[in-house]
Amino acid sequence: MDSQNKTILKYLQKHKKGITSIEAFQKFDITRLSGRIHDLRAMGYSIETIDCMALKEDGRKVRYGRYVLRG
Repeated sequence: MDSQNKTILKYLQKHKKGITSIEAFQKFDITRLSGRIHDLRAMGYSIETIDCMALKEDGRKVRYGRYVLRG
């Protein structure tokens, strides 16, 4: 298993709230979290994508995904 995949899997196992792409970049310098999630799913891990929305200071709505390990 790739070291980035291991890093994300360990994080998901420890943090039940999951992780976003921004968090993955800030914590681990991982720029393609969706690719790591794809790899983990292909290995049989059940990872749910939760759709989230945030309101920016200028009033714009921004959508993003939070990945959560299930099972």
